[in-house]
Amino acid sequence: MERMADEAWALGQKAWEDANKYDEKEIDMTTILEGKPESCPSWVSMSGEELANRDFMMFLPCGLAAGSSITVIGTPRYAHQEYVPQLAKVRAEDALVLVSQFMVELQGLKVVNGEDPPKILHLNPRLRGDWSHQQVIEHNTCYRMQWGRAQRCDGLPSRSDDDMLGFCTGRCDRIGNKR
Repeated sequence: MERMADEAWALGQKAWEDANKYDEKEIDMTTILEGKPESCPSWVSMSGEELANRDFMMFLPCGLAAGSSITVIGTPRYAHQEYVPQLAKVRAEDALVLVSQFMVELQGLKVVNGEDPPKILHLNPRLRGDWSHQQVIEHNTCYRMQWGRAQRCDGLPSRSDDDMLGFCTGRCDRIGNKR
């Protein structure tokens, strides 16, 4: 766990240095909104204050190309208590758990009036765990206001018969192990 934290710290520090190089004056927003290909920036950056002023939404002007990556640098909020109805059935005396998490959603553009825009990716890392008391990474999609089947990586080794499309394999299998 300590090795992974060190690696995450180093990657975060590099991403932070890249973010500090950002100069918003270099990007002409009017040509981006018109959709001219030569105006598509190779990267975008936004501070927490700017994000808060925009309802915690960042517009990716030209979408994502194949092989693109998204780096989020942030600090999760302190753990808070959450009531879990499933636990109430099993352990009547203790259905409250401490949860420390943050969410990142990649939303598409709104296509149908009266519906929320599609959530292409809903990523919900729970650092303090949830009802399982394990660190959990969960992702899902939502289209036409219908959620798909959530895929969870809880740090336990993947079973060979899992049909998780490789989400919970490799490094993710080790998130909960304390070595």
